Amino acid sequence: MAVADASDMGHANVCEMIAGFQRSDMMENIDSFKNLTVWYACEKLAHETSG
Repeated sequence: MAVADASDMGHANVCEMIAGFQRSDMMENIDSFKNLTVWYACEKLAHETSG
């Protein structure tokens, strides 16, 4: 999901896309990166199912 979205948004990869997030300061280690990707998926699915 994130790979397709990153490509659709014109980003080179998922890391580049997530670096643009408001909480990109959390990208200090792999666990924080994983946390941001999970939140991304949750937010995306919430938007898709609510409207």
